[in-house]
Amino acid sequence: MSDSARQWLKTNKYADVDSTLERIEKLFEKRGKGTRRSWWKALAGTHAGKRSKVEGISLPIINAARIRMGWEPVPSGLCRTPGEAAPPKVPQARWTKAVAGREKASR
Repeated sequence: MSDSARQWLKTNKYADVDSTLERIEKLFEKRGKGTRRSWWKALAGTHAGKRSKVEGISLPIINAARIRMGWEPVPSGLCRTPGEAAPPKVPQARWTKAVAGREKASR
């Protein structure tokens, strides 16, 4: 969990947000969902700057997550540590094949 969103939250004074994500993951587990979630994307909010909701729980917007997505920060976004930056995106092999398959299908 070294570069995970949850570890980053704990390191950068967002323990309260991490607790919310933990609560959501427990709901997934309780409901038997094997859901994988991109917490960075959820914490970036929408492109328009609105909060994301997961399992009916509204998540705060964190500006470092928005910047990581390539989006502009928003005034309502959180920034608790001056100069904070999320770790860079890491390409995932499992998605590379899926994206390549979609590109072939759309030709």
